[in-house]
Amino acid sequence: MSLNYIKDPASQVPTLSTGSSGVDSIVRYYQNGTEEVKNLLKNECCVIYECSYCRALFRSIINFIAHKRTICRSLQSHIQAEQLSDVIKNAKECGLHVA
Repeated sequence: MSLNYIKDPASQVPTLSTGSSGVDSIVRYYQNGTEEVKNLLKNECCVIYECSYCRALFRSIINFIAHKRTICRSLQSHIQAEQLSDVIKNAKECGLHVA
């Protein structure tokens, strides 16, 4: 919380459905968004990765991947390393910061 905290109406309402979630959603909004949306995604936000199985939060994609490889191997997803590198490459090509 910052020192300039003001009640944010957007954080007080239930989450609005966008039709998708995760990296696909971010890439789609970046590719199809206005310059304002692209700027907000590229320069004004940080991504926090949430394990969809145990709900643990990670500020680094490296920590998230390590978590999925060692601690929380859910049956929900069997993503291969090559697929993940493609997702990261596509996000970088869109100009998104991938930690």
